[in-house]
Amino acid sequence: MSIETVSINLLDRDFKLKCPSEEIQKLEAAGAYLNTKMQDINKGGSAALGFERVVVMAAINVAYELLNSRNENEGQSESVNARIKALHDKIDEALAASHLELPKPLLGEQQALDI
Repeated sequence: MSIETVSINLLDRDFKLKCPSEEIQKLEAAGAYLNTKMQDINKGGSAALGFERVVVMAAINVAYELLNSRNENEGQSESVNARIKALHDKIDEALAASHLELPKPLLGEQQALDI
């Protein structure tokens, strides 16, 4: 694993970061995403919004998106687990109601399988 230097551009400012070579593409994508968020915040081009303020606002927006995404995933996981449990319960009920028993192999068949 080699470490490389990557240049990330945020609002026309370059930042040099080091990362493992296999992570460069992900880091560049994250930088591009953050840059887009920062551009959205800075659309008016107002000098009153300093770079640091835009960075903080973008960071809060990205953190908010991340937490929302996690909450949605947790909700979906809970829903899937509940459906699996319901299906499992239905299968158990159906098996109990039918009194199904698996046929037992004949002694000769079992010996033939062991050979």
